[in-house]
Amino acid sequence: MAIDGKTRRGSFDRGREQSPLHWVNAWASERCLVLGQRCVDSKSSKITAIPELLDSLVLGNTRVTLDTMGCQEDIVQRIVDRDADSLLVRKATHGNDYADMRSHFERHCFGQGATAQPVLDAFDEGHGRLVRRRVFADPLAASLETLKDGPRLKTVLAVEAIRNVNGSDKVEAEIRDFLSSFAGDPSILAQAIRRHWSIENNLH
Repeated sequence: MAIDGKTRRGSFDRGREQSPLHWVNAWASERCLVLGQRCVDSKSSKITAIPELLDSLVLGNTRVTLDTMGCQEDIVQRIVDRDADSLLVRKATHGNDYADMRSHFERHCFGQGATAQPVLDAFDEGHGRLVRRRVFADPLAASLETLKDGPRLKTVLAVEAIRNVNGSDKVEAEIRDFLSSFAGDPSILAQAIRRHWSIENNLH
């Protein structure tokens, strides 16, 4: 299940000083079906809309993926208390835990001499460009000191996206980190991340 926010195009009315309309949607990501949604008056209201949306859904035995807006401890706790697993992105704005994860994965997965193998190595083609994505899962990362208070944290992943820029010969790489309470096969989480990105790309 993917929780994703969307701003409705054309909903901003400058003359009436009316803010654009924002939605928070819950998607059955494998089938691209909307399971529920909440309308909010601003992007900041997504933080309160997400728990309300989660409370209206049956979550048992699902994996719930969230973007940065949903990376709140109370939201994660709400998910795991409902017998589901969370999967959320961690970015540089999250401080020391992000820095520790970056350093850990650089040593074990991306740096010179690193021997870790990706759980997923795939190419995606869309929007006129080819993207290679590699997903690494390191069990040791979940035991980092700065992550010890995360609700039922079991798996930490690093996802590297390598793409060409505007059809040129220039190549850029981006690495994003993910935290999950799911303790099973990390390749399942890798597929969940790909499905979430697919929904984002189709909506925005």
